[in-house]
Formats: sequence, C-alpha cells, structure tokens
Amino acid sequence: MMAPVTIPVGQPPVAIARVAPAVVISSKTADAVIISSNNENASVLVDGKLSYDPDHDPLQYAWFQEGSVVPFATSVVCW
Repeated sequence: MMAPVTIPVGQPPVAIARVAPAVVISSKTADAVIISSNNENASVLVDGKLSYDPDHDPLQYAWFQEGSVVPFATSVVCW
C-alpha cells in the first residue's frame, strides 16, 4: 500500500512587461503605439524586470512576435 503524496502548489508569477518608447495617442484608449521615423521599423526595448514570483522562484522570459512560436529574445532572472 502506498502512502499519499502531497505536492505543494505555488502561487503564479506576476508578469509586468513594458515596451519603450511607446506613445499614447488618445486618452480614450489604454493602447500605446511605437512611432517609426521611416514607417518601416523602430528600435524597441522590451523589459520584464518588474515581473516577480511571490514564491521567489527564478523567472524566465521569452518574447514573441505576433503569430510566431519562436521567441525573438529570451532572458533569465535569478533571485
């Protein structure tokens, strides 16, 4: 006879992602846009450093372009 096993379940991490430079065009929406000087591309900083895990587990980030399953950038933050 096997003894029951208790598996602790932690709290989910909290994701806070920022993109810069972003501009809010209208006060009627929370959406922000990136402005490109040539209407084709722009340099953008994606930042997840305000994200955290309530259980203090290490976080790993993966940034995806819409429609892609392959990240264009990844990062690991250790506590």
